[in-house]
Amino acid sequence: WDGTVLGGDSFPSEYSDVVGGIAGGYGITATGNSVGIRGSTINAPVYGGFNGGHVTTANVSNNSVKIYDGTLTKALYGGFTNQATNGNSNENSVEIRGGKITGDIFGSVKGSNNIVSLYGGSIGNVYGVEYGGSSNRVIVYGEITAKNVAGFKSGSGSGNVLFLNKGILSAEKISNFQDYIFILPDSLAEDKAVISITGSVSVSMSGATVSEFKDPSKILDTRNTVVLIDKVTGSFSETVFNGVVDVSAVTISVKDKQLVATSGWEAPDPTDPTDPTDPTD
Repeated sequence: WDGTVLGGDSFPSEYSDVVGGIAGGYGITATGNSVGIRGSTINAPVYGGFNGGHVTTANVSNNSVKIYDGTLTKALYGGFTNQATNGNSNENSVEIRGGKITGDIFGSVKGSNNIVSLYGGSIGNVYGVEYGGSSNRVIVYGEITAKNVAGFKSGSGSGNVLFLNKGILSAEKISNFQDYIFILPDSLAEDKAVISITGSVSVSMSGATVSEFKDPSKILDTRNTVVLIDKVTGSFSETVFNGVVDVSAVTISVKDKQLVATSGWEAPDPTDPTDPTDPTD
């Protein structure tokens, strides 16, 4: 498919060729629209909501793209607007559950509170937004391998979150997140990190926070360390979470250039085997 599908059009007819791909909603105001793709090959961009920038203001919000299967070779946007000055592109979302996506994935072109959720599939680059913004999230639910994962591709931003929600992530590079949330998976091998960096650039923790940490399966009641990110740089303020596991508080800190979660668990001392009882006694 390389044509145009429009869920709605509030532009005059002379603007009807702005979208070269698939859009759930298209117009000055594009809100509450969605695109779902299952088992198709798409050689064009996909937008949950789209504004081509032909007006002085634009509202592109609460739109979504959900990919279940198929092959997509161009960019995906939950929301898109070309109106750089007054355009508003907030609270859009992209959800990837399967398929092969070789184009970049964006929650939105810019703005705040946009979300990309990753459950599965073969993916390349993932960004909360393209041109900067605040409080955008990339959430990892499954075991995901990616190239670049970032809060924003260019520009600046604040409060952008990488959220490992029982997920495991392997990426060449991670950048432009100011906050991290970790909910540990049900099981995690001792030699495996929650986030593994396969490229040469370490994750900068300077100024970053870990605002939430949970261990629902009590992994840190059975060992004292979990590696959260296996390659980090920069200063990080040690953070303590109480009530996460039974044995003690959990401390998040940087050790040996890794971000780790540490509990007070200690291996039990080995005891001498009990001498067998003589049955004749």
